[in-house]
Amino acid sequence: MAQMVCGERVAIVGALKAGHQEQKTAAGLAGNGGLVELFTGDAGSWTLLLTLPGGPTCLLGAGQDWERWKPDGGNHGPQDTSMPATPGDSY
Repeated sequence: MAQMVCGERVAIVGALKAGHQEQKTAAGLAGNGGLVELFTGDAGSWTLLLTLPGGPTCLLGAGQDWERWKPDGGNHGPQDTSMPATPGDSY
């Protein structure tokens, strides 16, 4: 079993931006109060992070070939990482 990679959120997010040109494209709260964030890059890279309340930020997963999907099932493709302006807007 691999050891989980954890550290300070500012350093990890900075490394994702500098090394992979990834930015946050989605986020939500986990049942334990942790912040789950998805970072994606224009080239299709992705990283999933969990930041615990008052604790470290940990890498949950990372990979390539991320594709964004519309709520109706249509594909935006790897280049479109934009988020809607408000929760009711369509993708």
